[in-house]
Amino acid sequence: MSPTNAVKYHTRTEEAHQLIAPAGYTQPEYFEQELDQLFSQFWLYAGMTDDIPQPGDYLTVQAGRYPLAVVRGNDGELRCFHNICRHRGTQFLEGCGHSPKGLSCPYHKWFYELSGELQAIPRENELFPGADKTALGLMPGSIGVFRGMIFVHPDPAPREDWQAFVADLELKAGPHHPNQMVEVGRSRHLFTANWKLVAENYMDAYHLFYLHEKSAATFDHECFEWDTAGRHFLFYEPVVAKYKDWADKVYGDKHHGVVPGTDPEQYGGTFHMLFPTIGWVGMAHSWSTFHILPQSVDSTIVESRVRVMPEAEDAMKDSRRYKDRFNSGEAELVTLADCSTHPTQSDNLMFEDMWACQQMQKAMNSPAYQVGAMARTFESTMTFYQRNVLDFVTYT
Repeated sequence: MSPTNAVKYHTRTEEAHQLIAPAGYTQPEYFEQELDQLFSQFWLYAGMTDDIPQPGDYLTVQAGRYPLAVVRGNDGELRCFHNICRHRGTQFLEGCGHSPKGLSCPYHKWFYELSGELQAIPRENELFPGADKTALGLMPGSIGVFRGMIFVHPDPAPREDWQAFVADLELKAGPHHPNQMVEVGRSRHLFTANWKLVAENYMDAYHLFYLHEKSAATFDHECFEWDTAGRHFLFYEPVVAKYKDWADKVYGDKHHGVVPGTDPEQYGGTFHMLFPTIGWVGMAHSWSTFHILPQSVDSTIVESRVRVMPEAEDAMKDSRRYKDRFNSGEAELVTLADCSTHPTQSDNLMFEDMWACQQMQKAMNSPAYQVGAMARTFESTMTFYQRNVLDFVTYT
């Protein structure tokens, strides 16, 4: 990989081609390579800054092979460390938590400052004579924050640094500032498909006309726009003119809780993919994640966390839309078995996508599988994405 100032990003193209062979979606050994070559060597989304608002708050995240932790220090700063005790390497933090006095490994009680320095070793003089605690602090990773979204990297000096990662996102991402919004719910969906199929389906503009004919009818697919920002995919669609009042039915009052910089009668949605796995869904009244969490070569969880403007929090939690899709904490894992009809007849965008990705995964396991052609412009989005994946992973 080139140094930051020499990173050559892929440009937008209108031509669409499948660049990754079917084995890259079906063979476990390639999933293992992705863990090593991509997820262990690039920036990954970890959570939101308000997940850990107080000194001593922490969250944990798996970045490929590396268990990492994000900790808020006494100075208010966020730091990323490898979640590995420097004694015998125990992964000692779990989930999210609050430990204002410092971080203690339960195994042998080695104790660390929130800044990562090793503070105490039990029976140090007796059992560890001459130990240099200054050389045994938690190993650092890298951390960056974009509009309240926390990203981490296992390397303290990444070859593509934070400035390379954010590229010109600030200029191009659009009006949504999730750090100025409040979370009102979460959902988790199981896709029985490879994570790349899930990401590519998210970026496929061609299927919006057909699979989502009803569930995405409010968006004007013919007028979609897409752009790039470094390795990231940026996508926008306006509202179809005849649906300019659709938000009244969903939110009661389309002018209440509108995201600054959007017009509820015209603004459809931004559907970005911040490489490699964090979808950004911004509408006139909300912002949410489409967080792709690879589980195995053919299993992927998508976590959505929805946010609204603070003045709309109570109204959203009282709405039927909210009650149907979210709860106030960790949602139960939704599968296709939870769909009461055939997914293609459900008028539910997530069920439709779960079904499509599952059927693609099944087909890719066939020796007869091949891509006949891809739609110019409308599927060139996937070609851009695959080129970025191939910068990291060698499917041989």
